[in-house]
Amino acid sequence: MNGKQNQPIRVAFAGCGTIAPLHLIGLLAQSEAVQLVGLADPDLDAAKSLARQAAELSGQEEPVVYSSLDELIAAIHPDVVHILTPHFTHVGLACQALQAGCHVLLEKPAATQKADLEILADSVRKSGRQLGICLQNRYNFAAREARQLLATKSFGPVLAARGFLTWWRDDQYYLQSPWRGRWATEGGGLMINQAIHTLDLLLWLVDEPVTSVKGHLYTDHLENVIEVEDTASLFLRFGTGATGVFYATNAYPASSEPFLEVVCEKAILRVEGSDRLTVLDRSGNLLADFPQIVKTGEDAISDAVDRFIPAGKSYWGKSHAILIADFYQKIRQEKPFAINLAEGRRALEILLDLYEAKRKGQ
Repeated sequence: MNGKQNQPIRVAFAGCGTIAPLHLIGLLAQSEAVQLVGLADPDLDAAKSLARQAAELSGQEEPVVYSSLDELIAAIHPDVVHILTPHFTHVGLACQALQAGCHVLLEKPAATQKADLEILADSVRKSGRQLGICLQNRYNFAAREARQLLATKSFGPVLAARGFLTWWRDDQYYLQSPWRGRWATEGGGLMINQAIHTLDLLLWLVDEPVTSVKGHLYTDHLENVIEVEDTASLFLRFGTGATGVFYATNAYPASSEPFLEVVCEKAILRVEGSDRLTVLDRSGNLLADFPQIVKTGEDAISDAVDRFIPAGKSYWGKSHAILIADFYQKIRQEKPFAINLAEGRRALEILLDLYEAKRKGQ
């Protein structure tokens, strides 16, 4: 932080909508000295409501509310800006913050057009600041355990992988936020908003370049409500010859935990939800010396999160907070944050190519 090691990191949010409380809790739960000093949102009522919530939970002064990020940066020039706005605004706001000398933590997706990814990459290079992407499921216990086991290469090469996401979104989800469900503003549907996390984990676990993708995008469930897809299937080939299949939908009324499986030469790893990893032999039996790995304890960040999650909001989860804590630790240490733009665009570029192919009728 260049001489500011003992000073609080001054933080601002651009956007005070649905995702903002998760970021607020992530700030409050960590041990790093951070202070939320400003909020920017054209909806001043939403910003004022979040400011009151921040003050009540933190015991600090209310962050100052502004109607735009321009105004906020000019007035208080924070060290870090969290971009928590609708998808189509991400690149412009992130570049604005970077150019002003702020580090940026950006909600996914990093962009909705491939050309904008290059604009964003150029801003990062010129700014010398960190850009982190919120792909928080990489901090899930089971995913991290699986990644560590696969990194040892003790199970032999990866042969195949599959991922499934079956969730539910109804008409009201889209009607209450009109920017969702539109190509121009959301940039896509199920895949870019929800399933991108599970696809990112599949790519992260296999950890090999993707050489080809075939995919199908459907609007089966909400065809009279949205322009974009609510169901998708993909077939991937990796540089090693391994293959992957992926299926996701927002049309399953009983939302279930995501499922990932990686088949290696000597073992099968199954990630179910956030906290369960099962290691099997190739016959489907528990592999010797590998009982099911289930998260039983909490770390300091997870314990701290429990103090701030309001009653009835346990589904907010904890991985956002763990990611946020890691981001600020890296800023303090002046070390690179792992989920940078290069990592954040791996799954995204596959989706943007699929969307472009769909627009061309391919």
